[in-house]
Amino acid sequence: MNPKDFTKPYVFDRRRVTLENTINCIPMFGGRPKRDTVIGDDDILNLQIALNTSNSVTDFLKVV
Repeated sequence: MNPKDFTKPYVFDRRRVTLENTINCIPMFGGRPKRDTVIGDDDILNLQIALNTSNSVTDFLKVV
């Protein structure tokens, strides 16, 4: 094999979306959003009640 052949890449990345292009778009890497107010104890209790009385995630989201 000719040494000049090693300068050519043998693997071509044909993906439209690459990790390098999307790392800044992924929300989990952006950190937690700032809250305007603190979640109160009553709100937490209401969420726990809704979570424990719902049969599915869809039902929970309808209640909340």
